[in-house]
Amino acid sequence: MTVTLVGLSMAESTWEAQMVLMVIWAVTWYFVLKCAAKYVIEPFVNSRPWREQWVDLNDRTLRNSMMIEFKTREEVFSWACAFAAISCQHFVGGVLCLPSVIGGPSALASALACHGGLCEAGWELQDCIVRTYQIIFGGKAGKAQNPPGLLVLLLMHHAMGMGMVLPMNMKYRDNVDYHEFIALLQLAAFFVISLSNYGYILDVKTSSGLNQMRVGASITVAIIFHTRLSRYAVVGYKLVSTFRADGNMKMFWCGGTVIFLMGLFNLLVFLDSVKKLVKFMMMAPGDEDSDGVTASKHDAPLPNLISNMGVSSNVKKDS
Repeated sequence: MTVTLVGLSMAESTWEAQMVLMVIWAVTWYFVLKCAAKYVIEPFVNSRPWREQWVDLNDRTLRNSMMIEFKTREEVFSWACAFAAISCQHFVGGVLCLPSVIGGPSALASALACHGGLCEAGWELQDCIVRTYQIIFGGKAGKAQNPPGLLVLLLMHHAMGMGMVLPMNMKYRDNVDYHEFIALLQLAAFFVISLSNYGYILDVKTSSGLNQMRVGASITVAIIFHTRLSRYAVVGYKLVSTFRADGNMKMFWCGGTVIFLMGLFNLLVFLDSVKKLVKFMMMAPGDEDSDGVTASKHDAPLPNLISNMGVSSNVKKDS
């Protein structure tokens, strides 16, 4: 079957169109994210006084919460900058689903939502290819960028996008539950990553910094609980029930498996967010960090979602 520009723009429900679109999104995100991390995020972070603290806290989160250990600080720094760039991909994918989630299905809304799913699947495809290349041909440096703990988490995470997006786009492209599922996962990731990065630059030894950390941690727990546990379970159940009602047992078992794997990933993220919230709720201004890393004082914190929510970002106020 011939693939046309119109068919691609409308995310046509054919195997050929879906494969071409997945490759297009993969190539797009490979270059966009690489350039964003190297030429935007890395220079920006390097110019900030909180750079070392930001790297320390990213490293600590990876070690303590995700059981991921890089060998050098530069590896942590590169990973953290790339991860911040990845949040942009999640934002785009989630926003593409909103017309259907808010306004209901239509030809255009369904096409945009399908692109939202392909946005995620394309990024995961290029991520798998890049990491496989690094492990096989990258020598010690390539293996160092892909510790076993990270690969296990990525396997749990990528199973859904790689295994479900194409068949869902072809068989259930107008299903609003599917569109909501994508929006929940993608937008949640964007907001949580943004809030986490803001928290990494705060001086929690001051009242202002600690209060902002508490607000951010509370919002993070609420977002994860709603999007990746409670609503995730409801929408996931509705989708699996739809597969069973349609007699599509292949999708039933495949979908149920990847929803379960992503659920485990979501639970790990939620437990970590609760642990972080409890920690900072129990702290008082001036307390030594429980992990022994001394927070620094900054003049200009990273502008982000908290300031847009009406929370002061002047972390030097009580310094």
